[in-house]
Amino acid sequence: MNLLAVETSSEACSATVSRDGVLFKAFLPRAGTHSAALFPVIESAMEKAGLSPDGIDLLAVSAGPGSFTGIRIGVAAVKGLAFAGDLPAIGISSLEAAAWSSGNEGPTAALIDARHGNFYFALFDYRDGRYVRKREDALLPAGEIRDLLPPGTGLAGDGAPAFASLFPGNGFTLPRTVQDSDGVARAALCRPLSDAVSARDLEARYLRPSQAEKSLSEKKRAETR
Repeated sequence: MNLLAVETSSEACSATVSRDGVLFKAFLPRAGTHSAALFPVIESAMEKAGLSPDGIDLLAVSAGPGSFTGIRIGVAAVKGLAFAGDLPAIGISSLEAAAWSSGNEGPTAALIDARHGNFYFALFDYRDGRYVRKREDALLPAGEIRDLLPPGTGLAGDGAPAFASLFPGNGFTLPRTVQDSDGVARAALCRPLSDAVSARDLEARYLRPSQAEKSLSEKKRAETR
């Protein structure tokens, strides 16, 4: 089975093609505008794998939480590819993908900085070569997250350095904090095909409303007063 995975939930932009279990990745550490960067990155990964679009069997995307704009662009792109090729797609939690990207072989806290001392957070154990979820994705204050972490926890995700800096001396390890599409691909390849959905049913998972949605809600409330 050949898989195309996309990661746009942070400032980086990447795409990975799994061809018969071998991963081929194209990665931009600072994409600038994801809408302009994503398809060239996808094309580069496809070229490295030696595949054309009709050679892809399954699509995967980091569906959030993370950058609202990046997630929207990534999910929209994968929905478009799924519609065009009549392909199934899997939405992977950005936090789960971060755990898979870390390579940590122990308890792993995946973190994305949500600003103002808050982090998107999920906790995983590593068992038999897989990351097993221990806590669902949540938006929590840093202090509350610290109290949930077992001894020897490794920190993953691009929010890990900021989180660790808040608690010097706690002994947190940062095995690898770069979020990339390899993590999305590895997570998707461990899922049963029954987890895949149609293009119509693929959705982003934000955990909280965007600033635009907040402004619209506030405007509607003001109009009803």
